[in-house]
Amino acid sequence: MHIISPRPTRLHHDHETFSEVDLRKTGVSKYSRDPSTEILMTGFALDDGPVQQWVPVEGQEMPAQLEDSLLDERIKKYAWNAQFERYIWKFTAGIDIPINQWRDPMVMAYSASLPGNLLKCGEVLKLDPEYLKKDGHRLINWFSKLRPATKLKPKRRVQWWEKYDLWQEYLDYNIWDVMSERKIYRILRKYDLPDHEWELWYLDQEINERGIPINMDMCDNILRARDTLLDKRLD
Repeated sequence: MHIISPRPTRLHHDHETFSEVDLRKTGVSKYSRDPSTEILMTGFALDDGPVQQWVPVEGQEMPAQLEDSLLDERIKKYAWNAQFERYIWKFTAGIDIPINQWRDPMVMAYSASLPGNLLKCGEVLKLDPEYLKKDGHRLINWFSKLRPATKLKPKRRVQWWEKYDLWQEYLDYNIWDVMSERKIYRILRKYDLPDHEWELWYLDQEINERGIPINMDMCDNILRARDTLLDKRLD
């Protein structure tokens, strides 16, 4: 007898990216739109299945399972600090996933008075050591940013094949991110926010993405008026 597998309902995933711009200085909106920004790798898992990985920087095509999940409106997309993943899909990869298909376990953690940092949240919840790796910043500095200039070398990007052992650690770190996010979700799902609270989160995300409208004609006129006043004072 042929058994039909149930349709998955959750996509847990995490990006690691490269960019010539500094995320901390620009914010995720400008970062995700910068031409130099690209996806290095994406760890992903459907429901409670095994964590898989797409590594486009190594020339891999996006797995059909990942692409289908992104386009399936019935599957909720989970990511820690999900705005980053959503913006990278939308502005870097050109895949616009409506906000109402998203969930953010970091929001669930905050609602339970837990830290918003993935590692610290895992520590508070006393996760097993396999979920508590700590070398992320070192690996991010090697592969996700330009290396600082030295007396002998200008700023430069380190490609994955140049530090292959470190690159393997980065791939493992990306998988760990997905494992940890999903583990925390499993713990917190019985305390999940009600639908009306998620609706407020959607609204918050939409407001942030829309930004603040600015009347540029008025700004130009103000600058011209300022210059005119300064010229008169100089006369």
